[in-house]
Amino acid sequence: MATVHWMFVIIGEALLLAYLIELPFDRRPGTPVWLGWLTAVSIMATAFVWYRGLRRLRYGGWDSVVDVAPLFLVALTLDVTSAATDLLLARTLLRSMRGSLPRKLLHTLGGLACVAAGLLLSTEPPDRAVARILVSGVVLILITLLFHVFLGNLARYDRALSRERVLAKVSGQLTGRVDQARIAEVVIGAVETLAGEGVRAAVAVGSNDRMQVVSTTEDLRPAVGALLRWDDGALRVAQPTQPQARLIGPMVDAPPPGRRLFPITAREELYGLLLADLPERIDPDVRATMESLCSSAGLALANAVLTEELTKLAFHDPLTRLANRSLLSEQTDTALARTARADSTVALLVLDLDGFKRINDEYGHLAGDEALVIVAARLLDQVREGDVVARLGGDEFAVLLTDLRDPGEATAVARRIIRALDGPLLVGDDEVPVGVSIGITVWPYPSGPPGSRTSRKAPPPGLDDLLHDADTVMYVAKSRGSGYELYPGRQLGSQQTPAEPGPQP
Repeated sequence: MATVHWMFVIIGEALLLAYLIELPFDRRPGTPVWLGWLTAVSIMATAFVWYRGLRRLRYGGWDSVVDVAPLFLVALTLDVTSAATDLLLARTLLRSMRGSLPRKLLHTLGGLACVAAGLLLSTEPPDRAVARILVSGVVLILITLLFHVFLGNLARYDRALSRERVLAKVSGQLTGRVDQARIAEVVIGAVETLAGEGVRAAVAVGSNDRMQVVSTTEDLRPAVGALLRWDDGALRVAQPTQPQARLIGPMVDAPPPGRRLFPITAREELYGLLLADLPERIDPDVRATMESLCSSAGLALANAVLTEELTKLAFHDPLTRLANRSLLSEQTDTALARTARADSTVALLVLDLDGFKRINDEYGHLAGDEALVIVAARLLDQVREGDVVARLGGDEFAVLLTDLRDPGEATAVARRIIRALDGPLLVGDDEVPVGVSIGITVWPYPSGPPGSRTSRKAPPPGLDDLLHDADTVMYVAKSRGSGYELYPGRQLGSQQTPAEPGPQP
């Protein structure tokens, strides 16, 4: 559009310059000098108006008054009878670039009236002037109509191409994304580009009964974190008293067509919603583009969910959902490296359930699995958020305690765990007895001799070393019935046996 406008402005400016040059030579005999100067000034003013219209891509109300004057003056002054109609054609094409069809026709007819007045007042024979006016009017009206249709199709094609570029850019940005919040941010950015500035939109991700707003336009940022629920095609705020819900609530409750919902789906499964406050009259192509955008976002969210599930399967126990040995090893290395830089202690507790084989034999493996799930939940209740609870296999668990200031904190956790697992577990309709034996090892151990593996200056041990030490004292505790034992550390290469058992709770 801008290129076509630029081309017509150049042609029109060239015509104005040509008639400005011809003005001293082709002026009708008897034309006053002041009228010639007035015509020259009006031509220069029109040149400026057209140039400013090109820069701004629009014309104001006074611009029509300014650029209609030379049509009348040129028809009245110049002896070249086609000059005024040429300028009128250029003006018609320029004014057909912007505005509604009635406005374009009004501009065309207004310019034609000025040319007609100039020709009728000139020395040209009236019958010839009237014929020229009629022919010019029909031609100009046809040109205005055809050009309006042509530019409308060109604008639609340009908008469609722009939307396709946005979708292509979004597809590139979503490729490989596994962060749901980042995917939502890409969608919001695309909505602002497609629907224009001032649009209000929010993206919520999750399942039908629990969707969380993770990204919004700038004016809705405080609503991030609000919980929504999609129930039988109706969107509701899940927790109206939630602070984040106060801003998004009125938008959710607003009736269509102002509020528009675009489900974010993939393979007929809902992964989120795009909530947008769009104008009542929206281009159908824009709505179709929004739906395509949500389809791309749905595939990205489905991939993110699948990646998250695969990651959990790779680093978590499928039965208890606790960390597995791989994740425990990774977390242990991180904790030991941090301990080497800070004045803190890491403790590893190895737990083995007492009498678990009897549970499987008497109540069945399903009851045993249910008992393991209950034990896992109780273990999580006894540790801090940053600690790691892992299942090593069978009925053996491990607890990694990080950033301890005193090794005694590890024995306190062991006591809590023993109390939490003391007594039978209710599995189905049966009460299943269970006990636990715990082995504890810490690093660095305060009493470790200089240069030993437990000295802070020595390289930190690996998970296998810590498990070996904890296992050693755990079996000592199991041989005594239950409880916990604390491993004090041993020198590298030494076959030193564990110390005497620690205090029992």
